[in-house]
Amino acid sequence: MSGYPIVWSPRTKDEFAEILGFIEVQFGSEIAADCVLLVETMIDKIAVFPGMFAASGGHNIRRAVVQKNLSIFYRFQRDQVDILKVWDNRCNPEDLRL
Repeated sequence: MSGYPIVWSPRTKDEFAEILGFIEVQFGSEIAADCVLLVETMIDKIAVFPGMFAASGGHNIRRAVVQKNLSIFYRFQRDQVDILKVWDNRCNPEDLRL
């Protein structure tokens, strides 16, 4: 799909890699690969329709729930979508820093 450019910060990429590593150790590489596919599919949707999810918090930050245990926090700017965090929903919400 085409749409707005998606920008991942290096930190966000690293945090997502850590989540995938955990998933692979706990549930296997097939489940981790499925997780990557789900995230990529959601990001493709966000790129085309960045306003499809409601703002969650300040600074026009939006949250897309990928599955019950995983969310993507992003910000839509005029010419791009910034992926701020891929979050394991089982973590303590007080630790969420965007």
